[in-house]
Amino acid sequence: MKADSISGKQNNLHSSGIYDELTQSYNRAFYQEMLDEFVTSTLSLGKPLNAILININQFAKINNFYSLQAGDSILISLCMRIREFFNHQQVLIRMNGDEFMILVSDNVDLELLERLYETLSTPYHVNGNILECSVRLAYLLNLNLSFNVNNLYSSLASSINFAKRAKINLIKFDPVHSELSYNKLDFPAAIQKLFDEDRFFIVLQPVGTDINQIIGYEVLVRLDLDGNILNPDMFIDYIMENGFSSKLNQLMLDKVILLLQNECWSHLLSTTQLKISINLALSVENFLLHVDELLKVYVINKELFQNVQLEFEITENQLMPDDAKNSHFFRQLIEKVHQFGIRLALDDFGVAYSSLQRLMECRFDTVKLDMSFARALNPRHDNYENSLAIFEAISFYARKMNIDLVAEGIETLEQLRILQGIGYKYFQGYILGQTLAFIDACQLHMEKYSQS
Repeated sequence: MKADSISGKQNNLHSSGIYDELTQSYNRAFYQEMLDEFVTSTLSLGKPLNAILININQFAKINNFYSLQAGDSILISLCMRIREFFNHQQVLIRMNGDEFMILVSDNVDLELLERLYETLSTPYHVNGNILECSVRLAYLLNLNLSFNVNNLYSSLASSINFAKRAKINLIKFDPVHSELSYNKLDFPAAIQKLFDEDRFFIVLQPVGTDINQIIGYEVLVRLDLDGNILNPDMFIDYIMENGFSSKLNQLMLDKVILLLQNECWSHLLSTTQLKISINLALSVENFLLHVDELLKVYVINKELFQNVQLEFEITENQLMPDDAKNSHFFRQLIEKVHQFGIRLALDDFGVAYSSLQRLMECRFDTVKLDMSFARALNPRHDNYENSLAIFEAISFYARKMNIDLVAEGIETLEQLRILQGIGYKYFQGYILGQTLAFIDACQLHMEKYSQS
């Protein structure tokens, strides 16, 4: 359907106030005044209707660094590409300076959307210069009459906002995006929906003493939003602030138990001992009660852990500074889990409320150095000497206190050998292997174990 045939009311677009002269597209006034009629008439004819919102990444920087004229040229070229891509069979609306909505009355699938993204993100030629300009796309396919079109833009905009935070470029609208993007909506209901739909899953990251010498795995949680896989830093604050940390911890332990019941893992653990570390989300309030609930599940399934050294991890930012009561709670936690033969690790050490006094007070079994320290662990890096000195100092105190150290973020063989040279034994990072689904991790471990 061509844009100029939408309605008889639009014969004189230029004088009607619903047309953007620069980009030769409709403007927001069209969306506000005529969209409902257009959507209703299209769907009433039994035609499919799909909506796509395009957001130009960092468009203000293009205007500021080059010129407003350069920005205008990109807008004009982008709209021309859209029309050519859809063979002029679309409705194009400029929603604001750097956002456009496309309404397509034709079949649209993920492959087509990926090609559209590539088309619009191809560099633009402006006044003899080649300008990089990428976009983000949010889409809602197969609109129906039950959908409130007045919320169409805000719905897709919430997905764009979510995509920016998740650093992804193509995202399908999900009501969860709205609920997680705007404080006025019901956070607990949105998060509960994620649990009800089993959107959380676990992956395993290897921990080892050297390449091809894996001694265990850290269990990490991921969130699947229609194929967009999110790391915890994108959702963990929502989980903890809304009282779902205990539910997430329970989910992770339950999934580890299912893992251990799997035939592959059962066979592997019949001949191999491994450490399994679960990274917990703990809030200080009621956290001992939450841990008690985990321990009850552990006791019921203890026979599955016969060849597993279970370790709970907490991140350093869960330790508040200069809080004696907080330290007391964590000492209680350590004593409690030790009664069940479970170890406790402090993760991401060195970036939040670090202090050697904290290690002395709480006496963790394992301390995992934050990956940021490893970035300078390169003789050609300006801060190499300082980085090496920090690793050596922490290693000295850890040995004195009988604490196992794990260096995180180790990506190169050079980093690995440097740390081994100053006494480090345990490592985590891409040099040892990327995160894997639990079946893949088991099969890979079996292959390496059978070769050793």
